[in-house]
Amino acid sequence: MSEPRPPFNVPRWSLGAPALVLLVTGVVIVWGILNYFSMSRRESPEIRIATALVMTIYPGAGAGKVEEQVTEKLEEAFESMDSLKKMDSISRANISVIFVSVEYDADTDIEWQKLRNRVAEARSGMPSAVMEPEVIDDFGDTTGMIISLEGTGPVRLNEIARELRSGLRDVESVGEVSLMGEQPEVVYLEGRRAVLARYGLTPYQVGQMLQMHNLRIPAGSIRTDRYRYRLEPTGEYKSIEAIEKTIIDISKTTGQIVHVRDLFEVTREPRNPPYSRLIMDGKVAMAVGIVMKDGHNIVKMGQEVRAVVREFEQRLPPGVKMSVVHDSPRQVDGQVNEFMMNLLAGVVIVILSMALFMGLKSSLISAVAIPLSVLIAMAVMPMLSIDLEMISISAFIVALGMLVDNSIIVTDNVDIKLRQGMSPSEAAWKGTHELARPVIVGTLATVVAFMPMLLLSDEMGAFVRSLPLVVTVSLVGSLVISQTLTPLMAKWLMRPSAKKKTDYEKTLISRAYRAFMGACLSARWLVILITLGALIGAGVLFNIVGFSFFPDAYRDQFTVDIWLKEGSSVKETERVAMLAEQKLRADPDVVSTVTYVGDGGPRFYITITPEFQTSNYARIMVNTSSPDSTFDVVDRFNKDAEIEYPGARVFARKIVMGMPIQAPVEFRIMGEDFKVLRDLSEKIQAILRTIPGTDRVKDNLGLDVPSLKVEVDIERANRVGVTNTDVALAFLASYEGYELTRFTDGDTEIPIIMRLVDEEREIEADIGNLPVASNLTSKKVPLSSIATIEPQWGPGLIKRRDGKRALMVQSWTKGRLADDIVVEAWPRVQALKFPPGYKVEIAGEKYEMDKTFRELGIVFGVIVVSLIMLLVFQLGTLRKAFVVMLTVPLSTVGAALGLYLGGYSFSFMAFLGVISLVGMAIKNSVVWIEFAEQERAKGEAVREAVIKAGIYRLRPILLTTVTTVGGLFPLALFGGVLFEPMAWAMIVGLSLVTVFTLVSIPVFYSFAMKRV
Repeated sequence: MSEPRPPFNVPRWSLGAPALVLLVTGVVIVWGILNYFSMSRRESPEIRIATALVMTIYPGAGAGKVEEQVTEKLEEAFESMDSLKKMDSISRANISVIFVSVEYDADTDIEWQKLRNRVAEARSGMPSAVMEPEVIDDFGDTTGMIISLEGTGPVRLNEIARELRSGLRDVESVGEVSLMGEQPEVVYLEGRRAVLARYGLTPYQVGQMLQMHNLRIPAGSIRTDRYRYRLEPTGEYKSIEAIEKTIIDISKTTGQIVHVRDLFEVTREPRNPPYSRLIMDGKVAMAVGIVMKDGHNIVKMGQEVRAVVREFEQRLPPGVKMSVVHDSPRQVDGQVNEFMMNLLAGVVIVILSMALFMGLKSSLISAVAIPLSVLIAMAVMPMLSIDLEMISISAFIVALGMLVDNSIIVTDNVDIKLRQGMSPSEAAWKGTHELARPVIVGTLATVVAFMPMLLLSDEMGAFVRSLPLVVTVSLVGSLVISQTLTPLMAKWLMRPSAKKKTDYEKTLISRAYRAFMGACLSARWLVILITLGALIGAGVLFNIVGFSFFPDAYRDQFTVDIWLKEGSSVKETERVAMLAEQKLRADPDVVSTVTYVGDGGPRFYITITPEFQTSNYARIMVNTSSPDSTFDVVDRFNKDAEIEYPGARVFARKIVMGMPIQAPVEFRIMGEDFKVLRDLSEKIQAILRTIPGTDRVKDNLGLDVPSLKVEVDIERANRVGVTNTDVALAFLASYEGYELTRFTDGDTEIPIIMRLVDEEREIEADIGNLPVASNLTSKKVPLSSIATIEPQWGPGLIKRRDGKRALMVQSWTKGRLADDIVVEAWPRVQALKFPPGYKVEIAGEKYEMDKTFRELGIVFGVIVVSLIMLLVFQLGTLRKAFVVMLTVPLSTVGAALGLYLGGYSFSFMAFLGVISLVGMAIKNSVVWIEFAEQERAKGEAVREAVIKAGIYRLRPILLTTVTTVGGLFPLALFGGVLFEPMAWAMIVGLSLVTVFTLVSIPVFYSFAMKRV
């Protein structure tokens, strides 16, 4: 009979097929390099904002009426959406804005269509004066570039901006191109009361006449037996002259024709007053915002856009200036280059560390695993929809030490076999194959420590998604390399030692370790107590350093928010904004400013939330000379801001990372009565003001605003033929303006608005004299004859959450963590007496942090359970598995110490660092315990097996630690505010857990095994 074929051996196969191994290696290198230069680049991971906006204009209505007639009706329609996650709404004078958020994994294309259908259903139940609700489903898009235009009038700027937009749309990588600061044109028909009274025309009648002349409906077609003729009657307004010539009346006594020009002055001009303004460095301007298409390289997009801008700049009229005031491609390019330099520095440090401990040839063999593993990941990343951004690049840096770990273990064992007298070929495949199982299990253990991060949901899951995937792919790549290319290179480069049998146990470091470990095993209870004490100390340190979510972004940009009291005009808001902008431009560290008056501008960073059509609000985007100077400018500006702008809240804010949060400390009060809500708000604000570290405590309700209540006496109004609509039209036509119809100029629809001339639009001392015309009789009566007018005060702003009124008490922080403030304040807030139907809940950073940390806790639990199952599979018993699992809590000891020494809090990224530590520590322990089991299988006593395993695993474990720590140092020193806490937690954590692996784990193992 023939001998049975030996089982397939990967290392031995690779030694027999060097050409194929090298060919595959070459393909991977080329593939990875090509992908590196072509793959999509961005600043942060792509996070989809699963939120749409429903914006509705209700001209002339106060906040209460907008809430009742618009917001509530729309909210009721949206409540039945299956994937609805939450609704936030704002009702203020003239406008309703509803933020509709659906589940993150929902198909938003389908959901937004459902949303539009429900809007259409709810529209029929609203007053006719309500304008068609607008659904904005690109609310979450981040604007990558903003190009400003200034130096001429608003009409000419509009033309130039539209021309630039047209050119930018030809760039393949450019998606949405929006215009900001555009001053839409209107046609004003301005008349005098005396003239209008003479002809007895009502606003409604004037509108009807213009609509009849302004033909805007098709006339159908005529059919014959052979043809169909489409009718295209003329008559639609094409010019101002056509509007002026429109006949609106014929005198019954003289037969004289009355044209529009006889009653009104007709002008075409930008809307005055404007809904919003954009100001660039003190001058009225416009801007073009550019959003990149999905899947493209933002750095390449920036190059293409700048080429278009340079060419367009040559054609600008004299005096017009164009500037790039927000440039994400520049920032991304700099950030990616910086991270790649950190990665390269880490690689160099790792290689030098290996060369110092292993010698040049052995370190070269192991070091090859780093670039190859990175290129394998680069080759696969586009398939997994992973871009090159700060998280994916940092994943490589985190994994640096781990990428060479497998090759170090293999190379070290091949060296041992060579010292035992084996040939290079035999030592290469036997040294690799002997440790294949623990290396594979150790790698899987590390993968298991990372992959459950994919369980994180929503935005946080999207934010960290690339970290576990990149680490996993690169680790699997390093595993394959360690079993194929590493033994092949070992065969070629490594040679037997001059002394065939070098005794590891007689080296100086081995003898020192034997003596020290012998003492530890003899005093194992002391070691156990010290270890438990270290764990308790870690818990204490975590409480000392405190908990936080995400740090402020390290950017050469920040924003200034300006809030005036509700009801303030755009003109007054602009005045205060200009004062703030002047102060900012006087600061030597400020490069440029862009001020959005009446809205918040675009979402130029993922955590920036825009405001929409808010006359009492302005936002200034400030560009500084450097990220470091940003912090100084913000502090200098805020120092006196509270007293320099009386009647306004002006506050400079650094851009935060992670999740959009309005304020670090927030408490949400829910209830219906504004008086009760305001009273509860005052009490909570009083509590917060007594707590150290709070700054700028306020709520988001604001002061009540004055209004005039016009109560129409239906009986008296009916006698003179006046309706409620007549009263509303009288006000609109006299003051704000009443839209009669529209005419089309090219692709632009221009409203035609009727109103009084400037000097007659001022509110009279006695508004009761306002003439109200009846559409039935055309006769006019004074308002006071059919209605009573009473001044009243009411909320200018009504906010709701999930269909209920809500008020947010907010505070910023100064020198203290938001979590600490909330923890101190919450018991006192809960102790307040809340009437039935009212409740308070934590919001802001604390809510988002607790939610995410709860998920991370579940992820950590999944990791622990998965590791136990994997270790039982590898080691065979729960007892051994639990000994190895002791490294999990021990990993936190150094992490807590690293955060404490570095002055960092325990943040989201630090949590990820601890999870990363677990995988590294488990792998070292698995390989160590495998050696101990081999020694016991040879008949060694537990004590001797433990010591020998430590001696033989001492060099690779220490080397893995040194290389990993060395690779992390660039991230710790230059990784910025996001990655430095994670890097220092890992550096100190891995250093200490290595000591525990070589000392405490052997002691616990000996304690457990002696009782088998």
